[in-house]
Amino acid sequence: MPTFEELNRKTEFLVEAEYVNLFARAKTYYDKHFPSKLRSENWKNSGTGMIYRVGEIDDRLIMVTITHVIIDGAVIGLYHSDSQLVDWKMIESYLDEKYPNIKRANLDNIYKMYIHINEREEVQVKKRSRV
Repeated sequence: MPTFEELNRKTEFLVEAEYVNLFARAKTYYDKHFPSKLRSENWKNSGTGMIYRVGEIDDRLIMVTITHVIIDGAVIGLYHSDSQLVDWKMIESYLDEKYPNIKRANLDNIYKMYIHINEREEVQVKKRSRV
């Protein structure tokens, strides 16, 4: 498994979720509709993550945790906040800076993640067919 830093550099898409919640949602609602390579049992969980301090308000830290899952070769970053105080605008600004031009979704619209993975594969097929 690549290191956290390598995965971070290769991140293609971000989902606001913890792994267990994303896995459960995918297994319950999506797995039966997708080919096996996209099903949750074939995901690779990085098993590592980092907690970043994105700011503070009134001496209270605003933190975001980032981990990764690999789905059919696509590196998906998962993020959530465990801070006592959560400022999503501050977290979103941090993510914009750390991951410029990376699309995002949350558990309610993870179909966007699957669309990204599918479009990615279509691009790869087109590149292979040109060779």
